[in-house]
Amino acid sequence: MKPAFTSNAPSNLRELCHSLMKRSPVPVAELEGPDHIMRYVNPAFCHLVDKNKEALIDKPFPETVPTGDWCLALLDRVYRTGEAETHTEREESELRPAFWSYAMWPILAQDEHPVGVMLQVTESTQFHQQAAEMAEMNEALLLSSMRQHELTAAAEKLNDQLQTQIKALRQAEQREQELRAAAEESNRLKDEFLAIMSHELRNPLNVMLGYSDVLARSEEIKAAPQLERIAQAIKRNAMAQSKLIRDVLDLSRLRSGKLQLNMETVSIAAVVNHALETVAEDAEAKQIVIDINAPDEALFVHGDPLRLEQIVWNLLNNSVKFTPSGGRITLQVSKADEQMEIKILDTGQGIAPSFLPHIFELFRQEDASFTRVQSGMGIGLAIVQQLVHLHHGSIEAASSGPGTGATFTVKLPLSVQIEATIEHRRSELNLIDISILVIDDSEDTVEMLKRLLQMSGAAVTGATSADEGLLYARDKHFDVVLSDISMPGMDGFEFLRRLRQLPGKANIPVLALTGFGRPEDVEHARAAGFFAHVIKPIDLESLTRVLQIFRKKRDNQ
Repeated sequence: MKPAFTSNAPSNLRELCHSLMKRSPVPVAELEGPDHIMRYVNPAFCHLVDKNKEALIDKPFPETVPTGDWCLALLDRVYRTGEAETHTEREESELRPAFWSYAMWPILAQDEHPVGVMLQVTESTQFHQQAAEMAEMNEALLLSSMRQHELTAAAEKLNDQLQTQIKALRQAEQREQELRAAAEESNRLKDEFLAIMSHELRNPLNVMLGYSDVLARSEEIKAAPQLERIAQAIKRNAMAQSKLIRDVLDLSRLRSGKLQLNMETVSIAAVVNHALETVAEDAEAKQIVIDINAPDEALFVHGDPLRLEQIVWNLLNNSVKFTPSGGRITLQVSKADEQMEIKILDTGQGIAPSFLPHIFELFRQEDASFTRVQSGMGIGLAIVQQLVHLHHGSIEAASSGPGTGATFTVKLPLSVQIEATIEHRRSELNLIDISILVIDDSEDTVEMLKRLLQMSGAAVTGATSADEGLLYARDKHFDVVLSDISMPGMDGFEFLRRLRQLPGKANIPVLALTGFGRPEDVEHARAAGFFAHVIKPIDLESLTRVLQIFRKKRDNQ
């Protein structure tokens, strides 16, 4: 057997060997000469013999470590012959017998004659127990060999069963892949259905909301208080229906992870004011007072302005809905450290302690009976919570119980302070001296938009097909075109392509007017060359501001 190292090996090699032995959990000793003088012992060896290193080094092994005569005889033989030896010794104990295994191998000089012996000692009780167990097992196997044919048959049967299971697993895997593909196809069809449903619902709603705006702005209606209240009621309910459709679509996008945020630096004052304007009429109808407590300092957050407005509107709308007539709502805006806090408190019906932990859960309503006082689907607060989380914020609800009102607190990270001049004064919303071409296959939509835009001072031409729109565009000049996308015969995309081919019409701005509002719909419209994507039902104020941009650009040319 090749030695670990020779007696005249380089010192660094001997040091390496000693270093390895020092870390070894197995007791090892290096003995030198015929008297077996101990020149090195590792910590494990010292622990075995219960002596420190100084008591062992340079001492003869037989005098320091008591062993039987067999051990000295083995050491002498290894030193004399240069051949390795092993030995196992049984030591009786009250608890269980112990087995000690000794391994000895020579340390050779350069001329191959022995100059010492390496000794390794291990306790092998477990090994011998395992050996005994193996002996018993072998005996059992020997006895069972008489039934070899039965075992072979059982093995073959087991193999058949295994093959059957493998086949079943493969079939299950294939089925899983088919189900996954079916689920993906189902999701695609669901998205298409929701998009089409949204379009079909928004088209008639667009007309209702538009004409309700026409009625509300009509001088004849304003002169008749009862008719004015009717017009405002129609408008409020049309807007509520519009927001309900938006919530349903948002829910689908949130659950599929497809909701996208258009992030920018947003003034919280603008968000709060816009949300307040939306609920003001409902609050006034119930004679609910809304108090505003906000700092003079301008606060900004990084977020999607429309989604932030949706958060505040939903919370305010809930407070108005659940606060009885003559109640009070307080909206507080404050700054704490690096966060902005919006707190909405009301004197409404409150929240039961048992329901409070579930207030943001989807489809959960405190009163879901057919006799409940307030309507709703139980998705608004769930959407609000997810929108807040998408903005890296938090939302909490608190109430002392029924009849004590409720408090909702939204916290959002503040944006870096920016220098900006904010115009609080609303500019006049008019479209005087701007010519517009409106194209939609719905005659009601065309007539409604013509009335609304004309009431703001615009010169409007209406067309109920893309072909008719192209004829008008060829013969007349328009500052801007509003075109529906989904139209029979020729859709909005084809209309836009053909419009660009007409002489002098390559740069006329065209806005997509549609009930399709998915992010991919917006991206598709912009990629096709539409200047903006206006989703039905139309927000007249937002549309007017966009149209004013084109008038300003035209006047500056």
